[in-house]
Amino acid sequence: MIEDRARGSNHHRRWRLVGVGLFCYTSSPPTTMAFSQGSRAGMKRIYRSQASHLFVVSPPRRTYLETLFRPDSIISPWAPLKNTDEFRTVAWNQLFEIDLPEGKCVGISLADLEDNHSESLSPDNIEDRKHWIHKLLHPAEVAYGASQTSDKARKSFFLGRLAMREALRLEQHSTAVSILKDEHGRPTVPNGYIGSISHKENVGVALVATCEKTPNPKVGIGIDIEQTVSGKRNIAPRVLTPSEIETLGRLKGISKEQEVMLRFSLKESIYKAMHPLVCQYVGFQEAEITPHQDGTASLVFKLKSGDHELFRDVTAHWRTIEDGKFFLTSGKVTLR
Repeated sequence: MIEDRARGSNHHRRWRLVGVGLFCYTSSPPTTMAFSQGSRAGMKRIYRSQASHLFVVSPPRRTYLETLFRPDSIISPWAPLKNTDEFRTVAWNQLFEIDLPEGKCVGISLADLEDNHSESLSPDNIEDRKHWIHKLLHPAEVAYGASQTSDKARKSFFLGRLAMREALRLEQHSTAVSILKDEHGRPTVPNGYIGSISHKENVGVALVATCEKTPNPKVGIGIDIEQTVSGKRNIAPRVLTPSEIETLGRLKGISKEQEVMLRFSLKESIYKAMHPLVCQYVGFQEAEITPHQDGTASLVFKLKSGDHELFRDVTAHWRTIEDGKFFLTSGKVTLR
């Protein structure tokens, strides 16, 4: 419960998180009831006169999270679970837990359930506070995911947060702070940690590692998951340099088509690791990466900005998972 004073008014308001919305109780005289539903087009409001002091606000995709849901601990007594086994359902499953050179990696899968299944992630099901998602994710994360207007966006967000929560739990991290998105779309991991998220189809992966407790860590990590075969038109000219294309086909057991996806995924991981450090767009032609048979990769940077001169160390690794269906790649960049 949060109590505040309306701007320019002597009336007090009390906010309570219920389901995926904020309920506001006001001490003002009976007035208007407004319901707001977030959408990609912005806030959609419906007003009608009511002799009531109650109105509901289900905020849009980001702004409410930065204003109303901080600090998290004041709004909700929610805390991350120490053991998630009792909340395993047919809806989700932990695929793997791997200690990569760049950090702890966890993979989560979501079952393809019909919306009318009681454990699916349909908006109607999520409104029920007894739904399993409320036990595993922070209320602000549930609210953000539920506000997504498409099934794909909603499931992708939940996949990433479920994986990140599990990775943090395995790292013995128990602070009840929501993992949302910053202005660049990156996950807002707790202070003292760095992290990255990726998802493909019904699989989500997260990578976390500890770092110095500072607003601007000198290290970044990235994770990416891609299908070993794209199924799309040839993307090599767009994502690889001419010299990279010339050297395709030197990995045993990996076809040229698969290697295109592997190099693309490795670049994605490195770019995710770089971005918090340099905060700039980097094109696919500004780096060349060569995967090796032992699961490592070497890089040559050609950043137009020249900021790669700031890097002290860069590592990248790869492997196949789920019986060869996906490439899992990771990267780490450390500043001088």
